[in-house]
Amino acid sequence: MGGCLLNSVACAAFHSLEKYGSVGIVDFDAHHGNGIANCVQEEVRIKYVSIHEGISRNVMNQRRPEYDPRSPSEIDTGPNGNIKNIELSKGGGRDAMEAALTAGLEFLEGCDILLVAAGFDAHEKDVTSGLMLKSEDYKMVGEKLREFGTPLAVGLEGGYTQELAGERDGSDSVLSDCLLYFVDGIEGR
Repeated sequence: MGGCLLNSVACAAFHSLEKYGSVGIVDFDAHHGNGIANCVQEEVRIKYVSIHEGISRNVMNQRRPEYDPRSPSEIDTGPNGNIKNIELSKGGGRDAMEAALTAGLEFLEGCDILLVAAGFDAHEKDVTSGLMLKSEDYKMVGEKLREFGTPLAVGLEGGYTQELAGERDGSDSVLSDCLLYFVDGIEGR
């Protein structure tokens, strides 16, 4: 149900198993990573955390389509317990993301490599979610990932705002602002 033809993070996770004993994936994105969860749910050497905006409880009572076997609910841990969903409330910002990342990274403790599905659609100017992160909040996200202390690989997931009023270093878009702050955090600047 995702927007990708090829799930690059899931492919990278299975490829990483050739070199590393265990793989952690953290997906911070306003939308649930049901595609990644579906791909990795049977492989116990891969742990997956999806940090996403929570959905209405009424939606959880509806039947999901057959082709969407993973729920965004925090109670869905997958058939092998290797999936953790963390729902953020509408209006959630930096503090909510930081708490979610802390909990998610605790779940991934002991993994030999960390793969990141980096989505920037939780930005306050992005109309695809009700989350309220600011561009500079992504520096904290990068810092927390760096502090995890394992090899790290990052893939871009999303950031859909059409806002072209970047504010940092003459950048031309909100997405580039988010990316610059995120990389600063990863590099410890």
